[in-house]
Amino acid sequence: MGRDKMKSFVSQQDIIEMAMIPVIKHADGKILFFAGATGYLMRMMIYALFYYKDHYGIGVKKIVALARNRKKAEEVFWNYRDRNDFELVHQDVNDKIEYHNTLDYIIHGASLVNPSDYIAQPVETIKSNSIGTFQLLEMARKTRCKNFLYISTSSVYGNMDEQFCQEEQCGILDFGNYKNSYSEGKRMGEAICNAYWHEYGLATKIVRPFYVFGSGMPLDDGRLFSDFIPKALRDKEIVLKSDGMNKRNFIYITDAVRDIFFCMFQGKNGEAYNIGNRDGTFTILEFAKLVLDSSGSPGKVMIRHEESKIPSNIIDVIPCLDKIEKIVGKETKYIGVREGLERLIASVESRG
Repeated sequence: MGRDKMKSFVSQQDIIEMAMIPVIKHADGKILFFAGATGYLMRMMIYALFYYKDHYGIGVKKIVALARNRKKAEEVFWNYRDRNDFELVHQDVNDKIEYHNTLDYIIHGASLVNPSDYIAQPVETIKSNSIGTFQLLEMARKTRCKNFLYISTSSVYGNMDEQFCQEEQCGILDFGNYKNSYSEGKRMGEAICNAYWHEYGLATKIVRPFYVFGSGMPLDDGRLFSDFIPKALRDKEIVLKSDGMNKRNFIYITDAVRDIFFCMFQGKNGEAYNIGNRDGTFTILEFAKLVLDSSGSPGKVMIRHEESKIPSNIIDVIPCLDKIEKIVGKETKYIGVREGLERLIASVESRG
């Protein structure tokens, strides 16, 4: 993807809204280390932090971005390469990280997230969330980093009997099924974070984002959006390989970044927080129809009971959001899923 296309893919409106998040001011004068920096959530956080600094004259002292794929990192962060307050580190998070400078925050989001990738590479998926988490926590401990934020996932809940997923609960996951490498790896990552908090007093926090979407997101990673949106924009039918009755919770990128920043700067150490939208729960069938409607596509949703190449092991994923609301406030407004889809579709169309 060329630089101009990469830049236009991310809505300027979204970046501005993220930069206006009140707690972003707490990054002033701080050095932040992002592991897995080219990931969607991670790079959007970085964009917001630099926009805030460039337009208000205060902000992060420095951002260090660790990424395994050098070419991808240089494309994602091409406009920051000459900045004195930005540093790219190219290495695998599973290797020992030789970074000895002072750090205030480490944000760990390094993981395979493409379902086809983590099903094809279950070992690599588990390693980044276990060994990679250990390497980063060791670096945090040795450099006396003040805060560690682990980007987990709603997939850690597995199949729950309760209607809503509360942070203190967990459901069933078949650890004997290699297709659960992502979910089980994230569970292990959380356990390692909690171990460092209780044994070494290293301040760790965990966020569990549900289905995050928005401008700038990849549309080739095998998730719902990757299949639905391109087909809708080409006026093609969306094919579901189930009855589409499983429920998912969707949250727009600007809201997700805001809530993660709130957890990062004001959340309690040793705690996990769901990141979702109270009004964002839809069945997969409802969401597919909403994609078509938001894009103005004449296409239809077709249900074909076929065996999916990447079957979901999760039935319904609905978050309890009481904990995050205590931090961000119950009066906080979230972008509706329809409006979010319209923004996403507009950003995709803007790059042709």
